[in-house]
Formats: sequence, C-alpha cells, structure tokens
Amino acid sequence: MIGSARAGIVAALLWIAFSAAAQTTEDSAPATHAVSAPAAIPFRKDDDVGGLAVKVVLGLGISIAVALAVLVVLRRYVSSAQRAPGRRMRIVESMRLTPKSALFLVEVDRETLLIGQHGESLVLLNRPHGDGRPPQPVDHG
Repeated sequence: MIGSARAGIVAALLWIAFSAAAQTTEDSAPATHAVSAPAAIPFRKDDDVGGLAVKVVLGLGISIAVALAVLVVLRRYVSSAQRAPGRRMRIVESMRLTPKSALFLVEVDRETLLIGQHGESLVLLNRPHGDGRPPQPVDHG
C-alpha cells in the first residue's frame, strides 16, 4: 500500500517534470515535431507453465543430489580421520548406567581398559582380555 502510493507520487512528479520541459521547449523554439511519450515496456507473459514446473523440480532435485554428495564425502572424510594411523586411543564401547555414572571400554596402545565414571571422577576398574581369560583386577590401594 505504501509502496504503491510512493510509486504514484514518483510517477506524478515525473509527468509534471516532462510536461514542464516540453512547454519550455515549445515556448523557446518553434515546434517542428510533436513530443511523444516514452515507449512502454512490453509485458512478457509466460504461457509455458509446464516448462517452468520442470525447471523448478529439476533444480530442487539437483540441490538435493548435491547435498547428499556433500554428506557422503563428509562421512568418508570424518571416518577416515578417526582411523588416522597416528591415533593411539579410541573408545571401543560406552554404556550409561545412571545419569551420573557410565562405563567406558577404551583401547590404548592395543591394550583394552575398563574405566568407570561417577560424577567427575574416573576409576580404572580392570583390564579385560579378549582371549577368554578372566579380567585382571586393578589394585586401587
């Protein structure tokens, strides 16, 4: 509403300016030709709605394909960065027991450790073996 009012005011001012300019040229020199209004800009109506719909759907499909490709590349990059040869430690498994306590199975230099967490404290519980032997208890004293 405000935009159309502004456009109307601007159009009226332009019409007044062109009218005044035309009168001053007519008064100062004899008119040899009539002053014509500027040519109107032709309106282009696009009757091909089906073609427009195909372009929109095609653009959306390409955007989704690019997004999926980026996700695949990121997943490969992140997983390969996690298995970098210089890394010596990784979390094999974790289990939340309560909101404040958890168990972590951690591998450090090819040795597996079971670590317990309660609040902000961590305790090495034992060193489990993968060959069927019973876990080796850790002396906390």
